Amino acid sequence: MTKRFGAVVVVIALVATVTVMRSGSTDGRYYEPVEVRRGDVSLLLRESGTVSPREPVLVKTPLNGVLEWVIEDEKWVEAGDRLVVVNDEISLKEVSQHRTELLAIRQELALARVEREHAARVEEKKVRAAEREHELATTRYQILSSTPRGGRRLIELHEQLVPLEEEGRQLRVEYERAQDSYQDAMDAYLDRLDAWQEKQDEIINTQARIDSLLIRAEATIDESSVELKKNRDEAVDQLEEVRRDLEALRASLPELARARDEAAARRDEAMVPRDALYAKLAQREKDEKELYIQLEIEKRGVTFAKLQLDQQIAELTLEEAERKYREGEATFANGAISADQLEKLKAEVVTATTRLEVLDQQIAIASRPAPEEELEEARLRMEQAELKARTAQHVRDRNLKTLDQDIVKREASLDLARYQVERTDKQFPSVIESSIKFLKSELEGLEEIQTNRHEEILKELKELETKLKRAKAEPPNIVKAPVSGIARLSLRWGGVIYAGLNVEAETVVARIYPPGNLEIQTAINEVNIRSVRKNMPVRITVPALGGRELTGMVGLVTGIGKDKWDEFVNNERPIFAGVTQFETRVQIDAVPDDLRQGMTVILEIKVDDLADAPHLPRGAIRESSTGYEVLTGSRRSPRSREIQGNYFGDDLFIVAGGLKEGDRVYIERQRSH
Repeated sequence: MTKRFGAVVVVIALVATVTVMRSGSTDGRYYEPVEVRRGDVSLLLRESGTVSPREPVLVKTPLNGVLEWVIEDEKWVEAGDRLVVVNDEISLKEVSQHRTELLAIRQELALARVEREHAARVEEKKVRAAEREHELATTRYQILSSTPRGGRRLIELHEQLVPLEEEGRQLRVEYERAQDSYQDAMDAYLDRLDAWQEKQDEIINTQARIDSLLIRAEATIDESSVELKKNRDEAVDQLEEVRRDLEALRASLPELARARDEAAARRDEAMVPRDALYAKLAQREKDEKELYIQLEIEKRGVTFAKLQLDQQIAELTLEEAERKYREGEATFANGAISADQLEKLKAEVVTATTRLEVLDQQIAIASRPAPEEELEEARLRMEQAELKARTAQHVRDRNLKTLDQDIVKREASLDLARYQVERTDKQFPSVIESSIKFLKSELEGLEEIQTNRHEEILKELKELETKLKRAKAEPPNIVKAPVSGIARLSLRWGGVIYAGLNVEAETVVARIYPPGNLEIQTAINEVNIRSVRKNMPVRITVPALGGRELTGMVGLVTGIGKDKWDEFVNNERPIFAGVTQFETRVQIDAVPDDLRQGMTVILEIKVDDLADAPHLPRGAIRESSTGYEVLTGSRRSPRSREIQGNYFGDDLFIVAGGLKEGDRVYIERQRSH
């Protein structure tokens, strides 16, 4: 049985040897058959990459200060862990400076408003003068262009004016007395107000000086520094003296405020009767004005009325002379009178007739309206006065608008100064406490005369007290991690930031990289970069996770290439590989929990697709002087055939002509011995 089995093995070996000798050559070559296949093919670009963090969470300082403590670089932190602690000494100095600027701007704004009120009074006087001139010119034109009514109108106007004039004289006397009383009360009030305001300014300036001394006295210094220690000791010595001065100033303020309020009350009492008398006097003057205009119009008709009376008398005289003459003629015919007496009667008729003719001519002249030249001159004066009044109003509005714009600018500066104070106040508890103390000091000096500012301070104090509670519970000078991850400190002067470093507000002191916020960084050769575009699908293989496959897409392709060895340094001189690569980042669709920064991955980027394409393995293609060819025919003696097509990636050849689906070609192989 054993011998028979050995004979079978020998026969199989001989058959295999003969088969190999028939299908191959004596030099070890043989031909592997492959067929032209048709189907969908994809072009894949394979690269290696590294898992890296993406879009870190930036951690910034709240405002200017000195870093008292800083976390270790590259340390894992949990959300809420401390990262840096900021000293508040610089902030205290800032808020003191901002408060001083705020006080100065408030004083400038108050002065600008006073200047505006003064300018308004001056310009209003000019406008009233121009309007008065226009009113007079209009009245003159009205008188010249109106026709008198005549009759008893003049007497009626006189009877109406007499009681009004008497009442107006009495009102003027009473108003002047009331105005004098009000002016005396106003002068007394202004004197008391100036005294109170001067004391108030002294209190505010003294408080600002105390704040400045407090900063110097409470400053944290190196005891070895003699100059800084001397400066602090001087501030401590001066602080007590300035505080005593402040208490003395505050003690004198209530008496000045009481005197000011009493003067204001007397001024307000004197204002009521003065304003009432002024309103009555203005109404009387308005009524008198209308009557005076009508009176002047009727005065122009006095001469005309007299001539009319003379005319009536002349007509009666003429009628009487004519009657006597007719009677004389009858008497003369009877011989009762002489011819001389009859001539005298006739002469009286002629005289009366002449007198009546003269009066008719005078009445015709008097009844004519005012000359056109006089009316035109009055009209022009009226129009010029109107233009002058409008010009005065325009100048007033323009000047006041300029002053209003200046006030708006100063109000904007005041808002900015308030913002600067509020921006600093809301940071540290010590700064907020200092701000509360400052506002309370200002509130003590305010009285009812400044109710708006009084309400503003109360509102600010309420807001600051709320902020103080929140700041003490969560001190803002302790910057905490908003999320968990690796904390990398910012670089400064060749190294990471450190305790004792001065930083400005909004300075990025650390970057936190959360574990799930990852991407893949790779570098693609310049030969292949033109095939890679954003949003291309990517298959990701992670060897460290047992070859797990993930999906993603191309997120970013840099526009500038770098040498492959650009980051390597040899004896402080760069070395070059001569191969340019472009940094590319791949976004991961779903990041697994066990994926870690620094893991190596294999990327397959699908850069092209062909549907239903005939193709061969790249190894079956031979290149000739005329194009491409393959081996066809029998396996023992294959022959060359020219075909058409193009390479597709590193593995395939797309057949465009010379072969069809299912055709067999051969790949020449070399047998290893």
